[in-house]
Amino acid sequence: MKMFNKSILFLSIFCFLFIGFTLPVSASSSLGVDHSDRVIFGDYTLANGDTNQGDLVVISGNVVIEEGATVMGTLAVIGGGLTINGTVNGDIVSVGGSGKIGDSAYISGSMVSIGSNLSISDDATILGETILEMDDSVQIAPLPGTPPVVPEVTFNTSPGLEFLRKLFSTSFMVLAIAALGLLIGILFPNHLKKTAKSIVNEPVKSGVLGFLTVFVSPIVFVILAITIILLPVSLLAILALGILMLYGWVAVGYEIGLRVSSAAKVNWEPSIIAGLGTLILSSIAALVAMIPCIGFLIYPIVTSVGLGGVLISQFGRREIVSVQAAPVQEILAVNPVEPVSPDEKIE
Repeated sequence: MKMFNKSILFLSIFCFLFIGFTLPVSASSSLGVDHSDRVIFGDYTLANGDTNQGDLVVISGNVVIEEGATVMGTLAVIGGGLTINGTVNGDIVSVGGSGKIGDSAYISGSMVSIGSNLSISDDATILGETILEMDDSVQIAPLPGTPPVVPEVTFNTSPGLEFLRKLFSTSFMVLAIAALGLLIGILFPNHLKKTAKSIVNEPVKSGVLGFLTVFVSPIVFVILAITIILLPVSLLAILALGILMLYGWVAVGYEIGLRVSSAAKVNWEPSIIAGLGTLILSSIAALVAMIPCIGFLIYPIVTSVGLGGVLISQFGRREIVSVQAAPVQEILAVNPVEPVSPDEKIE
């Protein structure tokens, strides 16, 4: 119980660290201070008379551009509120959330809304196009003084927004797997230790066994799924394989966290070691995967080694110890051979 309470304490600290890093942070501009390109998590207000030099991206927060304030670049708001009464010398992109373009708003570029509840005043000035995407369709609002036209339009996401989408989806995946490692470290610390030790002692055997399992399993699943009776068994087998693969990934991360703990000369709880190690492993894998042509191999390699370690250790129930031949010098040291004199009679 004492160990469990310590694990819960470290879990709370770990979660607060992540929450403190990822939750929105409120921000406001200072009068007369210009800002360059920036990404802000949380609320942001550009006061009257202030100028933001460069592009501005605000995530999960409310953005207010007051009358007399100016943004010298593109303004992108993701999952937050948008209130524009000032000047934006560029495009505005709003993804999710809601927004209002006031009477005094001046936008030199286009206004793009994707899944947002956006209210645009008739007195607002928008020099570019107004593109509103709602319910998987694209609607284009005509410029003032022109008859309404609804042409066929193909909406393409800009490279900047696509990069942000990939960045946050990858970050969410990394944090989710790290949280899973933290949970496994709390529930199965001893099993995780034995699995990680087995992987270190027999990495080649683990990798080969894991690769063969991943290669053969789909064939077996298809054969089982052909018969209606065994279809539920096939689905359960797929779920079990996925759980084993995730557990193996966490086991590899645990070994990384253990080495970080040793290098830092600190004695962490298994849950912290597993969570931190899995976070490091998943982050490195995500970066390596960005390498063209060969980067994607990091995932099957690590997954195969981890899965094989889970199998040879029987889900951490036993630890595989590497058997190595003892050097001849050590054998002679244990059983020394005494020289025999020629005059000594052997009976």
